[in-house]
Amino acid sequence: MEKIYIYTLSDSLGVRYVGKTKNLKLRLYRHIFDAKKNGGQNKRCSWVKSLLNKGEKPIIEIIDICNENNWIITEQYWISQFKTWGFNLVNETIGGEGNYGRKNNDETKLKMSLSKKGKTPKNINLIKKINIKDIVIQYSLDGSKINEYESASYVKNVLGVKNISKVINKKRCTAGGFIWRLKSEELTQDDILKIKNK
Repeated sequence: MEKIYIYTLSDSLGVRYVGKTKNLKLRLYRHIFDAKKNGGQNKRCSWVKSLLNKGEKPIIEIIDICNENNWIITEQYWISQFKTWGFNLVNETIGGEGNYGRKNNDETKLKMSLSKKGKTPKNINLIKKINIKDIVIQYSLDGSKINEYESASYVKNVLGVKNISKVINKKRCTAGGFIWRLKSEELTQDDILKIKNK
């Protein structure tokens, strides 16, 4: 049985597309050719063309190998998984040629999940790095750490606190009566003093 490769296309910010192919080199060439010829035809072409305009190319990587009998469910699994991890994919369907718009039932989702237990994509470190950099820390006005949240949008949507991003970008001092920083950025004593003096 012929091998089918499930692959990702990435840029410096992370994974942007999940697809399937029998020939990785030829598929990358086709993505680039399509983007040059039909730049605005779809999200994928627009994204690839934007990379080409900056003198860059998408990075292609194999994340799974399957066969003609199970590639559809495997591709759909990985598209769903990357979206769950928070990647802004340019895929416009759930995956699977000839199955556009089809929703997987709970039994199919369970089978996909069980078949992938213990498997991780080669670029898992990039995935973890991206997720960690989005974590937001809540501090009191005296600089004591109060809590961690998965993202600024989570704080806004669940807790109702607005302007978190403005505080993180230092355009505001506080939001909701608290100081907010990304986990990757340290809150300094200078930051606390500036806030107290305002």
